[in-house]
Amino acid sequence: MGDRVGTVLAELVNNALVHGGGSAIGFRLTLTEAGVLVEVADSTAALVSPVVYEDPDEHGRGLLLVEAFADDWGTRPRGDGVGKWTWASFTAPARTEGPC
Repeated sequence: MGDRVGTVLAELVNNALVHGGGSAIGFRLTLTEAGVLVEVADSTAALVSPVVYEDPDEHGRGLLLVEAFADDWGTRPRGDGVGKWTWASFTAPARTEGPC
């Protein structure tokens, strides 16, 4: 799960840097009972969604990775009224009992 979380975090931070208004960018990782929640804040209220580009395009596929790697993802307004959070959640695999 760690590789998926790292890839999604990198993609969401990159999106915030490139498309998110250029200031007030931050992120947080939260361990939940179900797994891991990744959240990235930026300073634009513009919502994000995956876009399918033509094969020669070099950009625009990052959110497709987010969609493929995360169990769920979306956006919500920031509490301070400036910008948004883009988030992705990951469900931890079930633990099995047995010797360590």
